[in-house]
Amino acid sequence: MVFRSQRLSWPLRKGLSSVRVKARAKRRLFGRMLAMKPGMKGSLIVVVEDDDSIRSSIAEILEMEGYCVNAYPNGLAATEALKRTEEPCLILLDWMMPVMGGEAFLKARAELSESNQRVPVVVLSAVSERAQGQPGVKSCLGKPVDLNRLLETVEKLCLSGKCA
Repeated sequence: MVFRSQRLSWPLRKGLSSVRVKARAKRRLFGRMLAMKPGMKGSLIVVVEDDDSIRSSIAEILEMEGYCVNAYPNGLAATEALKRTEEPCLILLDWMMPVMGGEAFLKARAELSESNQRVPVVVLSAVSERAQGQPGVKSCLGKPVDLNRLLETVEKLCLSGKCA
């Protein structure tokens, strides 16, 4: 059986329904929160994605994993928020968005504080090859997003000392 969101999917262990997955995820989240190490989970991740269903699915999954998530529909909203909120440990960025896309967001971010410029960026896009080599981009993941690869990338980048 596979749990499916509109554009995300991942295999479920045999005998699990999506309702049981949500209940189990909440219990797992509570257990992980109790066992949290400093700089591990509870760290802020910014999700910048124009597709509502993808944005909310990624945010929900990351929250179930114990991360704090701020999600924005475009680069302009994210840039404005970064000016007035705490520094995230990671930014997940769609490359092609209305209002302000990924490339324009990276340029605008360069004008923010120096600490914001050091936050690693993971690009999530069907055209991720355009983002490779851009300043701050640490990884590019194609769409549809492989959830396991996304979570591995998030954990690796957030445990690299940036989130402490």
